[in-house]
Amino acid sequence: GHKVWGGVNGSFFNTTTGAAHGLLYKDGTMVQSYSATYPNFFILTKDKKGLIADSGTYNSVKDNIQEAVGGGVMLVKGGFVINQTDVSINPRTCIGVSADQKHVYIMAVDGRNYYYSNGMTYTELARCMMALGAETALSLDGGGSTGFFTRTSPDFAPNRFKLRNQPSDNGGQEREVANGIVIISK
Repeated sequence: GHKVWGGVNGSFFNTTTGAAHGLLYKDGTMVQSYSATYPNFFILTKDKKGLIADSGTYNSVKDNIQEAVGGGVMLVKGGFVINQTDVSINPRTCIGVSADQKHVYIMAVDGRNYYYSNGMTYTELARCMMALGAETALSLDGGGSTGFFTRTSPDFAPNRFKLRNQPSDNGGQEREVANGIVIISK
């Protein structure tokens, strides 16, 4: 009953064990709790609204979580860019939500390739998300994990998905990740 139209990589993860870091919900069921190291997360609520929150607000939203994935640093909160101490330039993946929670913005930024794209700092990423209309924004796993794909055919044809970015690791090939965010229609 669902058709996948695109997607990106999700939360940070242990590259040895493959275990995801941070909050993880699937179909309204908690798979994994948030942690002190990864307290921020993106939620799709049962009433189909996007929300970026942290461990401090978890108890007030936990009964309305349909899907959730953990994230890294908070980029934008309340319409303001959050100051960052990490100024490294890297491939990045992030997600943002509009003030009315009806629009979700997903962005993948390639990097580590001088002739193609260097990447972005967290502050640059935050400014881009605000320019798109995000009131809140959260970084997801980036670096070699940054991957973005879209559907190329509406039917169930072979090769119906195409990678739309150039991953920085493995000679431009996708890295296996613990989870992801997919865009679906019913």
